[in-house]
Amino acid sequence: MICLQVHAAPNHNQKDKYEQELKKEIKKLQRLRDQIKTWLSGQEIKDKKQLQEARKNIEQVCRWGKKDKTKIGFCFN
Repeated sequence: MICLQVHAAPNHNQKDKYEQELKKEIKKLQRLRDQIKTWLSGQEIKDKKQLQEARKNIEQVCRWGKKDKTKIGFCFN
């Protein structure tokens, strides 16, 4: 997991590299979360249970990051 790599990085350069990698992954999660919100608001999909679960999982990861004080916290900004 990237968060663990950030905390365990032996030097500043590696820590920066892992933080950049983490930022990219969070941006992907944000885009997915927004796409899921769009799908949930539409009428095309009848069974939205799986989409709601996926959105819930993404938001849970974001909350976890906020508590851990890692870069994941910016997911809700």
